[in-house]
This record gives sequence, C-alpha cells and structure tokens, in this order.
Amino acid sequence: MPDTACRQAARALTAVPSGLARVFWFAGMVRGDLMEVHMTQSLLTQTNRQKLLSNGARSAAGEDIDPVPVVKLFTPDANATWLLTEIDPDDPDIAFGLCDLGLGYPELGSVSLREIERLRGPLGLPVERDQHYGETRRLSEIAKMARRAGRVSA
Repeated sequence: MPDTACRQAARALTAVPSGLARVFWFAGMVRGDLMEVHMTQSLLTQTNRQKLLSNGARSAAGEDIDPVPVVKLFTPDANATWLLTEIDPDDPDIAFGLCDLGLGYPELGSVSLREIERLRGPLGLPVERDQHYGETRRLSEIAKMARRAGRVSA
C-alpha cells in the first residue's frame, strides 16, 4: 500500500506531541496554551480546501482524474514536500498527492493533514505552504520526474 510508506516516513520527522504547551505565531499574536491548535486553516486557504474537496469528490465518484497539484506544503528544514491534489470528501483529514519526505523515494499516496500539521523538522520548524506555488503540469508527470530524480523539484 503506497500511503503506508509515506505515513511511516512522515513519522520519522519529529512530531510535536499534542497536549504540550506550544507557542505559535497566530493571527498576529503570540499565544502559548495547552489547547489543540488547528493549523489547517493556515496551511490551506479556503480556495485550496474547496478545490481539493472538489477533486476528491470527482475521484470518489469514480472519475479518472489527473489534476494539477492544488497546493505545495514543505518543511523548511527537513527537505519534505507534499504536492496535494485532493481531499477525501468522506474524511477531510485525508489528502492525496505526491509525498516526498526527503529520503529519495517520492511516491503517490494519502496522508493525514493533522499529522502534517504536527510535524516539525530538526530545527523545530513547522510545515509551511508555498504561497507562490503555481504548477501547471499534471500530477502524473511531476511524479514520473520526481521518481527519476529521487526528489520533488516543483
């Protein structure tokens, strides 16, 4: 199962345990607290989320789609990259796309958005959204090139 390796490799990155006090720069204010912070909104814009859900609905309906990735997420200090094309409409925590965890084996698979949100690289930096991402190639083409190169270069 392709997404199993993706999930296992993601766990190799340092995850911040939930329940520990964390400090986030959020909406222009520094807040430290014990509550669960839902950062999906900062990782995905409303437009990203709508497009990902639309692609997910098309895929769930049996349509054979090969979309252009909607969003690029990355770790600034760990060489991990996710090019996401859809969100499962039945489980909005599960996204599908090209996962490259910097280990030389990029692959297509499903990933938990909550797990991505909690990931931290070796310097403790969280996953970010590439705000200037504007890919025009289809996912299958990017995946083929990434497999040959051993990394995503989008």
